[in-house]
Amino acid sequence: DPAARPKGEAAQVADGDDGQDKVEEAPAASEDDVFRYVGSLAPPAALNMTPSSSEGVASVHFHPDGGRVAVSRSNDRVIEVYAARSEVEVQKKRRRRLRRRREKRNAAAVAAPKAARKRGLLDDSESDDDGRGEGGGTDEAEADAEAVKAMDEFEFAGVVRAAHKVRGFAFVPGAERGGGVRIATALATNSLEVHSLPRPGGGGTVATA
Repeated sequence: DPAARPKGEAAQVADGDDGQDKVEEAPAASEDDVFRYVGSLAPPAALNMTPSSSEGVASVHFHPDGGRVAVSRSNDRVIEVYAARSEVEVQKKRRRRLRRRREKRNAAAVAAPKAARKRGLLDDSESDDDGRGEGGGTDEAEADAEAVKAMDEFEFAGVVRAAHKVRGFAFVPGAERGGGVRIATALATNSLEVHSLPRPGGGGTVATA
């Protein structure tokens, strides 16, 4: 939650090599002040959105109330919108993520002896160093997993699909009825479009013009 972020901390959205939006944050100022990577954001796979990794992020805008952030790419007509969770929601999402992580690790630990028996006694073990190679099981990896991630702080809210390539956009000040937002877009055809995006719910929505 931007409003709940401790004073002295900041966040920035950067374009990733895989086409996803990477979120980085900086701790309170110090002699070794440096941005720390906290994860990437991407639309749900169910929407079948495959942004081109060759098209970098063109614009990033926060809603005036700080509750949403929108991202557009070069030579694209789609704007991705993400909603910022409250501090309570962030911690709930983090706890769910850590619980799922523990469940997966426990399941893998149960399956490992069975795989070893199938491999046979004379086979070389290829998994002895897997944990160290991937950082799994180390104190550093555990500490990193415990930290709040971008996926904990933001949830996908929906997309704006303009009629033509977007050259710029901005949130319209004020709130829509029901908690939605309006986004004004400037298109490559020198025309303007205004889109209404309902409040997120059920995996994201598509805005209507």
